Amino acid sequence: MRHFLLLPSLLLAACAPSIDDICERLAQCGPGTPEDVAECKTEGKELQDEAEAKGCGGEFDDYLSCVDGLDVCDEEAVENGCVSELAAVASCSGGEDDQPG
Repeated sequence: MRHFLLLPSLLLAACAPSIDDICERLAQCGPGTPEDVAECKTEGKELQDEAEAKGCGGEFDDYLSCVDGLDVCDEEAVENGCVSELAAVASCSGGEDDQPG
């Protein structure tokens, strides 16, 4: 099963999707175990908590909303569909993705 980080890597706004919902949708894409779903949820919530702790909750919510609008079973769509939202989270939180290459 694709891990949460492949979304590239998923909520506190009233209409934002939940990490649990996205992970459940991923589980319907193919063979996966309950442990895969649990791992997805755990990783997603850890990323959300980290973003919120750094004051980036809004950016993370935007990313989740973007992912929610995609066919999560289409790995290419997920990897390419929310690049700017993911970059905003990384930039806000000081992640490696915002460092000059």
